[in-house]
Formats: sequence, structure tokens, C-alpha cells
Amino acid sequence: GLRTLVRLVDGPAYPPAVEEWIAAAGVAVIDCRVGTNREPLVAMDGGALAEALAAAQRPERQPVLVHCLRGQRETGVLV
Repeated sequence: GLRTLVRLVDGPAYPPAVEEWIAAAGVAVIDCRVGTNREPLVAMDGGALAEALAAAQRPERQPVLVHCLRGQRETGVLV
């Protein structure tokens, strides 16, 4: 089953039922707040992006679910 959740955004906490499932399943949650690219001067946090990528590549952490709020920007960049 799933071993790791990589969360890429500041967002609301997981709902209680999800938190319970995470704990019961022994899933590790890695918070990597990468931010978003916004013209003209705001860029994603490269260090956080590298941390998320490194976590996703580690065999002992796989399978990994990577998510943001809408799956449009942050997840697309990482995956």
C-alpha cells in the first residue's frame, strides 16, 4: 500500500477521517511547501522542490502520492 504522502501546499489540515487512515496505515506525510511561480518576481522554492523530489525517489518511501490543492501547478512541476 501507500507509504508516503508528499504535500506541496499550505492548505487546510486533512479531515479527521483521513488523519485516522494515515495513522492506521502508517503512511508518512512529508510537507514541502513549494509555493507557486507568479510573474514577474515570485518563483517556487527550489529547496523545497528538491526535498519533495528526493523523498519521492527513495525506494523505501514508495509508493508515493504527491498532491497540491488542484493538481495544476505544483504537482505538475514535480511529477
